[in-house]
Amino acid sequence: MKDLSRFSVLGVLILLCVPFLLLSKESGVLLGLRSMTPSHGSVYRTLWIAPENGVVKILAEGEDILLPRSIGFWKVGIERLMDEQWQEDFCWAVPAGEKPEIPNLTYDEDCEGSDWITILFIGNDYVSFERESGGYCEGAAHPWAVNWLEVLSIDDLQEEKRCVPLSTCAGEDGNAALLSGAEQYREELSEEDKDMLEEQPDDCSWGLIRRQGRWVLRGRLRYSCEAYRGHYADFDIPLSPSASLVSYDELHPSWETVKATVPGAVDAFSSPTKDLLVVMTKEELVVYPVSGSDIGTPTLSLVLKDNEAAVMIQWAEGKHVQRWTEEITKHLGNN
Repeated sequence: MKDLSRFSVLGVLILLCVPFLLLSKESGVLLGLRSMTPSHGSVYRTLWIAPENGVVKILAEGEDILLPRSIGFWKVGIERLMDEQWQEDFCWAVPAGEKPEIPNLTYDEDCEGSDWITILFIGNDYVSFERESGGYCEGAAHPWAVNWLEVLSIDDLQEEKRCVPLSTCAGEDGNAALLSGAEQYREELSEEDKDMLEEQPDDCSWGLIRRQGRWVLRGRLRYSCEAYRGHYADFDIPLSPSASLVSYDELHPSWETVKATVPGAVDAFSSPTKDLLVVMTKEELVVYPVSGSDIGTPTLSLVLKDNEAAVMIQWAEGKHVQRWTEEITKHLGNN
């Protein structure tokens, strides 16, 4: 009887622990996506992909980018302000549930043109943009055409815009890597191409892009003089993004394994628990279970919009999955 009692107690403990063990392995991904439209430029949406009763589903979907921060969930979006002479993108960021204040469009009446923004990356505290501005002012010697890469603090988006130097996120190693990447790129150019570009980028001329399942730091060299206005060139910065920029960015299994299984893959990202893989092709998003290095049978697929790409990837694990589901569905709604 004594031995039987011991096994009975052990059995009860196992049964009690099984739900916790299953829950602790759960992963959910909050995914920000960007697509492009001819009339409104870049358009953004957020998906919450997580298990429900053991089945991975899209549990919530909504406009703009919903992102988790240490101070709670926030929303980020872009509003295109337009009239006959001027078009300008305004990027806003507010705590989730609050309404952004969109300013009135103001510009010099002697000028016509545009200032457009494309979000490349959003993290917990920073957003990476590509900006393109061009136009003409009456009486000017020539039109203007400028392209930027820049990173801004999410907290400062509603204030006067001020770019974040790479050294803020990567220390002096960031500045050295930015200059090194530019120098290596220029060494491979012809003298004619070198003349078209500035010799060194400023410390704010950088951003992040997706490539082969990873976030990559990129720098930009702008044109050297007005004769080459509108010209620019991008180069890799030989440095991995810091934890202050990207909270988690490991791909499992490897990109080579992903491409061997899904030849049409253009991007992929995996859970910190290494049991969930999301693959994006040009046409669709597909979720796969993973065991070791083996990619299983797809459990979920979604048709993507034209040229849709990931700009935010945030993972929740274990007990946080249910908490995120409750919060996210309040701000995005149930799918």
